[in-house]
Amino acid sequence: MVRKSFYIILLLLAVLTSAGVHAVPVNTDATLVRVTIPSNEKIKSYKNDSDFNYKTTTEPQSESLVSRIMEWIFKLLDKLFSNEGAAPFIRYGIIAALIIFIVLRLMNVRPQSLFYKNRQQKSNLLVREEMEIAESDLDAMIAQEISNNNFRLATRYLYLKLLKILNNKEFIEMQIQKTNYDYYNEMRKNPLSKDFGNLSNVFEFVWYGDFAVEKEIFTKIHGDFNSIFTKLND
Repeated sequence: MVRKSFYIILLLLAVLTSAGVHAVPVNTDATLVRVTIPSNEKIKSYKNDSDFNYKTTTEPQSESLVSRIMEWIFKLLDKLFSNEGAAPFIRYGIIAALIIFIVLRLMNVRPQSLFYKNRQQKSNLLVREEMEIAESDLDAMIAQEISNNNFRLATRYLYLKLLKILNNKEFIEMQIQKTNYDYYNEMRKNPLSKDFGNLSNVFEFVWYGDFAVEKEIFTKIHGDFNSIFTKLND
């Protein structure tokens, strides 16, 4: 009985399945296809047409001035720290110069004073006589050298006048063997130390460096000295 029922169920499924299947018609296209090949001139025009250029190109970005400078610095450092050619000697020379500079600074010695040492020692022999010159006489001597257009000597007398004023105010102690840098060390904690340092540099360039002073330049130098004289009299 069970087997008979099973066959009946299979028969019903077969009937239902066949009833649900319908044939699908297939449409066929019998149109004749013509293949057209463009001419060489047409193909060439397509190649030159930007609308048909599908390649993505990126414009190279121009380097800025800062990036070029940094690139040059990095290349220079690479060469400097390499062991090719004269690079090791240059490297050791720079290191030696830095060590000498640091030692001189710790000793409170200005590097340029090493080059002017002989001239400073020679000029110190003249200071012995100039030490006795009165401040009032210096004003007349300065005026005389200005009228003679001897601006180099006038600058020296202006600086000597400044030293005498500072000595009278006990900001420094004038001595024959002292250098300008010795006086600068004595003025280091003074509010006018910067002005004095600048004028000391001017004097050294003019006198020890044999710097030719024109009238226009001396006018500026004279004004700077008169400015510190005014501050010292306040």
